[in-house]
This record gives sequence, C-alpha cells and structure tokens, in this order.
Amino acid sequence: MIGKAIVEGFKFGFSLKRLVPVLLINFLFLYSTFFVLGKIGPMEITEEAVREVAPLLGLYLFILIFCFISQPILITVMLHQAKAKKVQIKKSFRFSFSLFPKTFVVYLLYIILILVLGFIPFLWPILLLLFFSSFFYVYPLIVLKDKDIIEAFKKSFEIFKKYPIQTFVLLILISLLSFVLITISFTPLALWLAASVFKDYQQGSNLSSIALQIADFFVSPIIIPFLLIPSLVSAYIFVVALGMISKFFLSLKKI
Repeated sequence: MIGKAIVEGFKFGFSLKRLVPVLLINFLFLYSTFFVLGKIGPMEITEEAVREVAPLLGLYLFILIFCFISQPILITVMLHQAKAKKVQIKKSFRFSFSLFPKTFVVYLLYIILILVLGFIPFLWPILLLLFFSSFFYVYPLIVLKDKDIIEAFKKSFEIFKKYPIQTFVLLILISLLSFVLITISFTPLALWLAASVFKDYQQGSNLSSIALQIADFFVSPIIIPFLLIPSLVSAYIFVVALGMISKFFLSLKKI
C-alpha cells in the first residue's frame, strides 16, 4: 500500500501543469531574495541609503506575503489534482480558492506551532517529529474529505495512531528526499561562488571588493539559471510529496 503510494507520488510529480505554478513561486522567492541581498549587502547604513532602499524592501515584503499566501493554495491544488483524474489545473485553482479560509488558517496554525515547539530546548526535534507525524493528514482531510479544522486535526491523530509506521516512513522519506535533492540543487551556485571568491582572493582582492563582486552577481542575470535549478527541484519535491501523501491517504479504508 505504501510502496504503491510512493511510486504513484513520483509519477504524479512528472507533470508540467503541476510543476510550473510551484516553480514560478519558488523562483520569485529565490530571485527576489538574492536581488535584495545584492542591493543591500554592500550598502552603508545611512539615512539617505535607507530611504533609497525602502521601496525595494516594501516590494520584497509584498512578494514574501504573496509567496506565503500561495502555499495553502498550491497545497490544495495538488491534493485536488491527486483525487480527480485528468482534471484541468484551473479547476483545481478555483477549488482551492473556495477552501482558502480553512487552508490558510491551518497553515498559520502550523507555522505558529512549529515556532513554539522549535524553541523548546533539547526536546524540539522529538516534539516536531511527533507534531508532523500526528497532523500529517490534516490537509488531505480538509481538501479530500471536507472536514472542518478541529475535526481534521483529531482525525489526523487517529489515522497516525492506526498507521504509525507508514506515516513515519513517508515523513522520513520526504524529509530525506527534500534535504538531499535541494542541497544538490544549490551545489552549482555554491561552486560558482566559491570559484569566484578563490579567483579574486588569488588576485589579491580584499574582502570588501569580494563582497561587492558577490553583490553584483546576485543582481545580475547570470544568477538566473543557478536559481532555476533549485526552484525546479523544490517544486518537484513539493508535488511528489503531496502526491505520495494523497495517494496513501486515498488508499486508506474507513477514514
């Protein structure tokens, strides 16, 4: 059952109509982040400099909010795609907008609880593992079974108690897959930066000069392909993970 869900999850990820929306959001976030870092990194903090960069920071804040709000929408879209075969992506987006109030509240609750648990000394790794495992099926219950928020949290915990091994396997597999592939996807960018810094250092450039050159690289078009790679990889992982979760969830009986 879980093996089939994993295989179907990987197949689910090979779809341009699912990858492209996530890819665009990921790239928007990465490119805007590096662009802002390139603009403000070498900047001297003066009142005039702050005034000049304020509009850019305002735009970046808007982009961050947009990317944040888009996450529950994209989660809903992918889950709806997994349930309905050959459904148009625009129908899944319309469906996601109808559920947005519930899915956004759940997303906020997730973020708040993760932050609270993450600040508990020593115990935070275990607490976060238990949290993610216990509420692994909240979104599928809301999107695929039309449960309300409280009922979805309760039912998710019940499913976890009934299928703890399968839940842990999926959670660990998705976590390892994310860590390994995303780390590899940033390797070309890291190697390019390392080579540039080493070359400048060999030529006798000081740290300030090297920092300025890195900042120029962050705002140049050359960085675009280096950011497209992790954007695509993280998009694929996002779609595959939701595919695995939804396929396994839909295979369960008497939910």
